[in-house]
Amino acid sequence: MVFRFLDIVPKEHGAWAMLLVPYFSGAFAKGKPGVPTFLLLVCVISLYFLRGCGEFYLSNLIKKKEPYQNIKSFYFQTIFCFALFLLTSTPLLYYFQLWNLLVLGLMVFLFISLYYLLIFKKKSYRMSQQFVVILALTLSAPAAYYATTWKWDANTLILWVLNVIFFQLGMLYVHNRIGLHKKKEQIICFLDKFGFVRNLIWGWCLSLIIFFGLFLSGLIHPLFFIILLPISVHIIVGIFFDKRDLIIKRMGYSLVGQNIFFLIILIYLYRIY
Repeated sequence: MVFRFLDIVPKEHGAWAMLLVPYFSGAFAKGKPGVPTFLLLVCVISLYFLRGCGEFYLSNLIKKKEPYQNIKSFYFQTIFCFALFLLTSTPLLYYFQLWNLLVLGLMVFLFISLYYLLIFKKKSYRMSQQFVVILALTLSAPAAYYATTWKWDANTLILWVLNVIFFQLGMLYVHNRIGLHKKKEQIICFLDKFGFVRNLIWGWCLSLIIFFGLFLSGLIHPLFFIILLPISVHIIVGIFFDKRDLIIKRMGYSLVGQNIFFLIILIYLYRIY
C-alpha cells in the first residue's frame, strides 16, 4: 500500500469551497488585504491539512495491519504542515497582535470536536454532521475580515451568518436532489415532492427570516437579499421542474457558478454599502 498526498485531503462534499469562498469574502469585503491576510490563508490551509493528517493516522494506520511502503512521506508532510502553522500563526498573534483569532480558532475546535462526536454517535444524521462542518469552515470569513481590517465589529458575525446560510442551503439542496432521485418511483404528482423536501423548505424559510432580522436591525442593506436569488431559483427549478436524469457533475458545476456569484456579489455589496 502506498501513501498519497490525496489521503490527507478532507473528503467533505464541497469542503474547499466552504473554506475558501468565505475566506475571500472576508478578505475583500472591506479594506485591502495585506501580509496578515496572506499569513492567515497559509495558516488556515495548513490547519486544514493537519486535520486530514489526523484523520488518516487514526482511520488507517491504527486500524489497518498492512503497512504503508512510504509512510515516511506521511510524517514529512505532517511535520511540514505543522511547521507552516507555527510560522504563520506566531507572527499573526505576537507581531500583528491579532489575538481575537484565538476566539475563532477555539470555535473551530469546538465545532470540529462536535463533528467527530456526531460521527461516533450511531444515530446521528449525515446532514447534521455536514452542517457542523459548515459552521466551522465558514469561520474563515470573519477571520479574514479581522486580519484585513483589524476590526472586531458586527461584520465579523454578519459575514459568518451570510456564508453559513448560503452553504447550508446548497448542502440541503444537494441532499434533497439526490434523495428525490432515489425515491422518484414514489413520486406520483407535483405535490408529493413537498413532503420529501420539507427540511429544505424549512431551511429556506429560516434563512429568509434571518435575512429579514438582519435588515430590520439595520445590519444589512435591502439589496443583500439578492444573495438568496440564485440558490432559490436553483432550488425551485432543480427540485420541482427539472425532469432530466441526475448528473452529479452538472449539479456540481452549477453550484460552483453559484459560489462565484455569491462571492462577487457579497464583496460588491460590502464595498458600496
